[in-house]
Amino acid sequence: MPDVNGVAQTLGRWVNYLETRGVECMVFAPLSHSAAETNQRMVERFYSIPFLLYPECRMAIPNPMNLKKTLRAFAPDLIHLATPFNLGLVGLHYAKRHHIPVVASYHTHFDQYLAYYKLQWMEPILWKYMLWFHQDCQRIYVPSRSAKKHLEEKGLTFRRNLVPRRRYAALSSVRGSKGSACRPQPFSG
Repeated sequence: MPDVNGVAQTLGRWVNYLETRGVECMVFAPLSHSAAETNQRMVERFYSIPFLLYPECRMAIPNPMNLKKTLRAFAPDLIHLATPFNLGLVGLHYAKRHHIPVVASYHTHFDQYLAYYKLQWMEPILWKYMLWFHQDCQRIYVPSRSAKKHLEEKGLTFRRNLVPRRRYAALSSVRGSKGSACRPQPFSG
């Protein structure tokens, strides 16, 4: 993972851990300028655009047909959704259609961004979507106990660990440019 943001670093550590245990991994992520300069194995990059509210972060625009073709060829035992949008949504639909277990990671309190951007009226819509998106996940990984508590207060439930046996596909989230923390200033952890 060439990007310096916490999401990319965490996903990179998880992939390294799994690979040391003989699990073949494939990561699907947005194309970024720093990513093009590195030699990465098993990373499928997708065209990306700057995120409207935070241009330093890039958002993937996946081609669902290519993504499905690559997933079919890779045949994962488990799909990890590192974003509830774009790549994650395509991955969720693929997993449901092909009866592949899904785990997710929650990295960002999107609801706290809404007030900063004067969009707090969207919070009920956001949480309805987040609850729907995560309802079939076998596991939701969080960065802290406080994040877990926040999600539980919103209605998300947590289950046992599920580790892939053979093949693991991760659909990554928004990518920041090298050195970017990939989050607006008012949010602090």
